[in-house]
Amino acid sequence: MLINDGHNAKTREKNLLPALKPAKSWSTSKLAFMALAKGGELKEEDQNYLDFLLKKSPEIKELTILANEFKELFSTKKEGSLKEWIEKAMLSESGLKGFAKGINSDFDAVDQAVTSTISNGQVEGQVNRLKTIKRNMYGRAGYHLLRKMVLANSG
Repeated sequence: MLINDGHNAKTREKNLLPALKPAKSWSTSKLAFMALAKGGELKEEDQNYLDFLLKKSPEIKELTILANEFKELFSTKKEGSLKEWIEKAMLSESGLKGFAKGINSDFDAVDQAVTSTISNGQVEGQVNRLKTIKRNMYGRAGYHLLRKMVLANSG
């Protein structure tokens, strides 16, 4: 008779068995980041597991390829590349069909974001800075002190 609760593993002869080592697991978000990582950025253990997944699952391999191609759209800025990607995603058996349909429903805006070199990052950064100042000053003083704090922190 074998009893193994991990700590007090015993056999009928009272010989101790080693405790089982817990299996390594990865979260889905970690796997997504691993799939989108460039070559050489992953730890050896992570790269080996990703290679194993890609070899064993054609669906995951196809999904990884499509996700990396979508990521590349934003760096190449090539006109018409989004339309080609949507067509590939719609024909694939990956889970990106719904995502591609959503992009297609607002195609002009997404295509502009993919092909344009203009970014609203500076504006978003200023808005974030202003909200942080407001949050820190909540309940302390009125508009005049808030204005002074914003001007003082704008340097």
